Amino acid sequence: MNGFFVNDSKQDVNATVVGSLAKEPFTEASLVNDTFTFTQPMNGLFILNNSVDDLTFTIDGDTFTLKQGQGFQEKLSPFTVVTILSSGVLSFQAYGLL
Repeated sequence: MNGFFVNDSKQDVNATVVGSLAKEPFTEASLVNDTFTFTQPMNGLFILNNSVDDLTFTIDGDTFTLKQGQGFQEKLSPFTVVTILSSGVLSFQAYGLL
């Protein structure tokens, strides 16, 4: 048995993990001059705007805006730097995706 069960049936279930690996979590406290630099190239980003104010982030010249409570999780061309700004209070959770 692999340890994956459905409804306590004790029958093996084939499971495959798909998606990206979360790496290098960070928050607004981690920014240096509005920028976070990953230690290795990332292939995507997850970010959640915890503020009541709009948040914008830029990766390789592409800028995205998140309203209050909005999140973003997408695959992107490899990058190491993300710039994050707010129209007011900056509060977010983020991590890179490999």
